[in-house]
Amino acid sequence: MLKTLRAAAALLAFLACAMPATSVQGQQTKTSMVAMITDLVGEATLVDEKRNISILDELVADQRIKLDAGARMVLVYLKTGEEFDFRGPAMVQVRTAQAEALSGAKPERRSTRFGGGKAIRISPININQGAVLMRSLQGGAKLRLLSLVDTVTLDEWPEFRWKGTEHGSLVRFELFDDKGKRILEREVGGDSFVLPGAVRLKSGVRYRWLVTGKAGNGQAISNSGHFALASLDLRAEAENLRPGASASLSEQVIYAAWCEQKELRDEARKYWRAAASERPNDSRLRELAGPF
Repeated sequence: MLKTLRAAAALLAFLACAMPATSVQGQQTKTSMVAMITDLVGEATLVDEKRNISILDELVADQRIKLDAGARMVLVYLKTGEEFDFRGPAMVQVRTAQAEALSGAKPERRSTRFGGGKAIRISPININQGAVLMRSLQGGAKLRLLSLVDTVTLDEWPEFRWKGTEHGSLVRFELFDDKGKRILEREVGGDSFVLPGAVRLKSGVRYRWLVTGKAGNGQAISNSGHFALASLDLRAEAENLRPGASASLSEQVIYAAWCEQKELRDEARKYWRAAASERPNDSRLRELAGPF
């Protein structure tokens, strides 16, 4: 028994020493990323890893990408915001500050709104966590919340949306501040509610909203979500960076990724949906778009 305890203690000591080294290595790998794929049509392959790449994949310096005939790939550099637009067939070399064609046509180079040293980096892990959160909320509750769920909103008077209540029935909508004080209660018809102008949200406050109603079988159902209002500075920055009506898919993906980084998840989802509509075969974009 004593030998077993000593062996277990030695193993725990070894793991404690090993974990910080693993963490540092992960940080080094993360910071070595230099670019992100923001649009892709056709087949593109990472030569050294012998695997296909997709939109939102991040790239490190010295990677090579084989682009098939008829394919098109756009990547953006994370530090500069500069886009490189390649057409296949081509062999692409990723450098620290730019990408170049070892064979095939030279890329088109474009600046974006994210230039001037703005870091547009977004961790794929955070994106995946957001998608998992949406799936759990949508699949686990009989009353499903469709907007303003664990998000920061840009709207001073946002729209709350849900699904699952009996058609034509009334639901009770309640809004609480971060101290649990109820600041609004309304009976609402339908499956959405726009916050009235008389209610003034404050930046930095984590609000909770609750919807209570009946399902089609008459059973009482409810669900609640949390959200916060973005600061004035963040709202101004989003307004400045938001893509225009004629923006490319790459610009929409860059903006959506930036929104995810800022926890503007509802704003990001609008652009994930637009991107998923343009690239319906991309499973990652469909996952981020959530239910339409």
